[in-house]
This record gives sequence, structure tokens and C-alpha cells, in this order.
Amino acid sequence: MIPLNFIQSYQYRYSIFHWIEMDKEKYWQVFLKTNPRFCGLLWRTDINEKDYFTVSEINAGDICLPKRNESIVYRIDISKIPDFENVNIIQVSMEHDFEEHDDSKIVLSIQNLNKSKIYYWNERYLIHFNQKGLNKWQTGFFNFEITPISDTVSKELFLILVTGDQADYLKNVKLRLLSHKNF
Repeated sequence: MIPLNFIQSYQYRYSIFHWIEMDKEKYWQVFLKTNPRFCGLLWRTDINEKDYFTVSEINAGDICLPKRNESIVYRIDISKIPDFENVNIIQVSMEHDFEEHDDSKIVLSIQNLNKSKIYYWNERYLIHFNQKGLNKWQTGFFNFEITPISDTVSKELFLILVTGDQADYLKNVKLRLLSHKNF
């Protein structure tokens, strides 16, 4: 029991266990998992779609990348996105099998044109996008919460795939830019 206690203390410390919302299903999903890709897996924030409207939807297509590689999946000047200054959520979705051992990541970044200032940067392991459990082909998504950016400096939005020890194929990659409805 002592090794189990050490592992669970580690999981608690590094946000593998959810501090408040643990249940039986979540417990067994991360049982004895200590790899960094499991940090934050149970902490996803789902939104009520009724509270948001779609500002823009972007189809980035299918992406195939060999192992240990990095590629810009999608890049856009945000001045081409109407009402971007009102965007609160960038929802990235894709079809994938979300294998437990996959250490590939998606990076979402917003930078000025000369890349001297980063307005937003977040990376998530692909397993964080799953909706129906790991190791199943499915459409998964992750909601990247951003603070609306209202300055007039020209900026670009980047979606980057960083593969780990295996090649990855992401099908039907989409970005939905959502804005909270004002009540």
C-alpha cells in the first residue's frame, strides 16, 4: 500500500487526480499513471454551447506528420477574422484515436507578426482532446479559453502539431472561434 500511496500523492500534486471531482471512472482512467501527458487530463472545462455563438469556423483539413516532428497546421492573420476581439474560446476539434501512449501535442499560439510578443500560448497532449475515452477512434475537441485581445497590433493565430515517438494522423481538423453571449 505504501507504493500506491506515493503514486497517488504524486498524482494529486501534479493534477493527474482532480482535487474535487474525482469519481470511480476518473480514478480508473488515471490509475497508476504518472507520465506528464496525464497532468490536467481530468481538468477539462466543458462549456454550455447555448451561452456562446460562433464567430468563425475554420477547416484546417487532414494532417499527417512523421514522428519527432513539428509543423504549423494552420496559420492566419487575425485581422481576417471578423470580431476576433470578442472571442473567448477557440475550440479545436479533430478525428483521431487518442491512444494512451501517444505523446504528441497541439499548440495554440497568438503572436504579433514579428513574433516578439506572445499574447496566448497553450499546449495540450492529444489525449486531452478525447471525448469517449482513450484508444477509440472518435471526434474529440478541446476548448482553449482566451482573454479577448483588443489592441490594434497585427497578430497571427498558429495551430501547431508536435509529434512524439510516433507518427500522427489527424482527420478533419477544425477551429471554432466562440464568443460569449452578453446577457
